[in-house]
Amino acid sequence: MSKTPQMQTITLHKYCANGNDFLIFHTIAEADFSSLAVRLCDRFRGIGADGLVVVLPNDTSGQNTAYKWDFYNSDGSRANMCGSASRCVGHYAFGAGLAKQRHSFLSGAGVIDIEVNGDIVQANLGKFHSLKKLGTLKEIVLLRDITEYMTKIQSSQTSLKAIKESKDSSMDMALRWAIGDFGGEELDGEFGRDFVEESEKLARDCLDTLETLKNSQWFSLNTGVPHLVCFLPAHLLPKARDTAQAKPILAILRDKFDANITIAHKIDDKRVEFATYERGVEGVTLSCGSGMAAALVVGYRFYGVDSSARLIPPSGEPAQASEDSNGCVSLRGAVSHIATCIVDEALLK
Repeated sequence: MSKTPQMQTITLHKYCANGNDFLIFHTIAEADFSSLAVRLCDRFRGIGADGLVVVLPNDTSGQNTAYKWDFYNSDGSRANMCGSASRCVGHYAFGAGLAKQRHSFLSGAGVIDIEVNGDIVQANLGKFHSLKKLGTLKEIVLLRDITEYMTKIQSSQTSLKAIKESKDSSMDMALRWAIGDFGGEELDGEFGRDFVEESEKLARDCLDTLETLKNSQWFSLNTGVPHLVCFLPAHLLPKARDTAQAKPILAILRDKFDANITIAHKIDDKRVEFATYERGVEGVTLSCGSGMAAALVVGYRFYGVDSSARLIPPSGEPAQASEDSNGCVSLRGAVSHIATCIVDEALLK
């Protein structure tokens, strides 16, 4: 693949689906656009987006597809698939005359089927695979996973030493640090004090949160990209834009399993709220299409969620996720064309 071609200007289209935003353009030049993705997706010095989609002619023989894409996360890394971006690019391709109202395109995860009806777009993401029940958090996260992460980010040496030297509760102490501010309360990081030295209510809340998370059941599967999924009480859902600093356990799991981390809560049989800590963004995004699909699959099989349910991301903008009898998952919801942007040479260098 060639380096990024020299361009004097580029016309980008900014789209949004359920809170995820993307920059899209099409070209005949297949190249490495990773550095361009970093510059364009920067929310302060660029245009700002969760990812960049490059639409390319599909020269793959035997594939009945209108085009293919290269998808870049905001940090320049590539991803095989993105559920929200799939719906956005389908709308863009139809509007630009690159594809019909019903069409297919080739992603890194395989063929994605699209149907456009005004601003409502449905994307069939294909079959999920590799569904596994991993176990509880205390079974899948080891003490060394946490201490290695603390060392990696150069955490407080006092906290790290206290964890390593504790004889009775080192794992509880480590998890207490790792769960961060789950539940809306920031947990103190000074391990020389006991829980009871905090206010009685906060101490009880901390212990309850710790026990809930320690015994939470985790699943892994691939819905185009790998996900870990856990269903928790509503008050333990991460918040949009939460980072590793606020929720270290999400980053620890992301590093250990090289997967997106999706936390979900079943409201009722037809509604699930969720939040996803995404690779390539390294934080909790306003939405995640493949996370929607992953939450539906796990919810349907293990928590009594219907095979077609309303998935509600942190943005509050829901989409309908459905699984058919063949295990294929589709997402249906509104997309918005936000702006057309002409980017000049200064940002393209």
